[in-house]
Amino acid sequence: MSKPFGLGDRLNHLAFWGGETSLLDIFLGISEIVGKTNPLIPHHQLNVAYISARICSLLGTSPLTTRSVILASLFHDIGFAAIETKRRDLYDLDNEVMLSHSEIGYRMLKNPINPGIVKRSAEFIRYHHFDYTDSTEGSVPYESFIIRGADRLDVYTTTTDLPWKDPRAAWERVKELLIPKEIKDTLLYLVEQKSFWFDLKLSKEAKEEFLRTCVSWPVFNLNAKSIYITGKALLSLIDFRSPITSTHSTRVATLARFLGEEMELGRIGCTALEVGGYLHDVGKLAVPIDVLEKPGSLSKEEYAIIQTHAYYTYSFLKKLSICRDITNVASFHHERMDGSGYPFGLEGDDLNLGERIMAVSDVYSALCEHRPYKKSLSMKEALSIVQSMARSGKLCPKVVGVLEKRLDEVSDLFKIVISKLSEEYERLINEVREGAKELASMRG
Repeated sequence: MSKPFGLGDRLNHLAFWGGETSLLDIFLGISEIVGKTNPLIPHHQLNVAYISARICSLLGTSPLTTRSVILASLFHDIGFAAIETKRRDLYDLDNEVMLSHSEIGYRMLKNPINPGIVKRSAEFIRYHHFDYTDSTEGSVPYESFIIRGADRLDVYTTTTDLPWKDPRAAWERVKELLIPKEIKDTLLYLVEQKSFWFDLKLSKEAKEEFLRTCVSWPVFNLNAKSIYITGKALLSLIDFRSPITSTHSTRVATLARFLGEEMELGRIGCTALEVGGYLHDVGKLAVPIDVLEKPGSLSKEEYAIIQTHAYYTYSFLKKLSICRDITNVASFHHERMDGSGYPFGLEGDDLNLGERIMAVSDVYSALCEHRPYKKSLSMKEALSIVQSMARSGKLCPKVVGVLEKRLDEVSDLFKIVISKLSEEYERLINEVREGAKELASMRG
């Protein structure tokens, strides 16, 4: 089978890292993936971003404020990725979930590695469920109330057919919102415009186009440094949503780079493997936490959902114009030498050495980790399984042979990863708990 994306070069012949992109492109891609976990309102975050951008445009906010509000809107519910599906009723959120998902989103984006505008957006996410009252005026960012109004309007009209036919119901709901008067007046104006509803309800492309054109977006080159930083920054979204996955991507990235160095893939090839390891499970943001943390065997439907994550990783990285080699080593980690893997059923020579290394790194790391349905295996037990998979033609025997020879060194690397990231995860969880208490006290 010929490879998707037209790949032919080896990793160590890599000549470029990618084209140009913007923070908007990254946020749109992640927002779309996360939306897959909530089919009732699949484009909710995009809708809120569009409404918020229209508000900012009419209010004449500064370009920096507009960009920050759009980014915050696209990620305002990112914290739901760590919360059980059954507790995500956007129409009637209980107080604990409301504050927890806001705080989780805030902490995820507050990552020190993120650029200043992203950390600024995190503040708006934290307070987007607060009403405008005497006690919150001055203590809650004004921008949070823009997102609050946009969020409520989208939720109120999700099940409304043809809202432009009779906008009175939406108008009445907006009138009841506790948000600053000028934001409310702007929303009241918008709900009376048919073109606003047509864009919001009928055209994903129109919403994205407005976000791209209502304000300028600085672009940056996808060089080795920017891709590495992007991969590291996304780790807090990908892995820290669950204690089960809190070390996985870093283990995979660390092992893949180590094996690449042992097999002399070169500096560029090994960096591509490391970055690909950080990004390989970005598609799992589309998988509900209930499925990831299920203690028993997955049903056929649940396993089919799990299988989509590798394709979503591929789609996301391809849209960002990240170089094909990184895109493929990240996306092909479930492909198998005998063609039995997914998402594309590649086999044999379809998979280059880097992609074979990534597959071994992912399988071996997962075997060494605890899952709700299995205990973590010892290094030697895990090695025995990957050796069996190599003998049966699923994994590359040469890569597994290098792993066997360097098992003690791999053990030392994993100990460092586990020690560091376990501490980071515990710190994040404690910060979320304390932060949610702080928000609860503010709400009274």
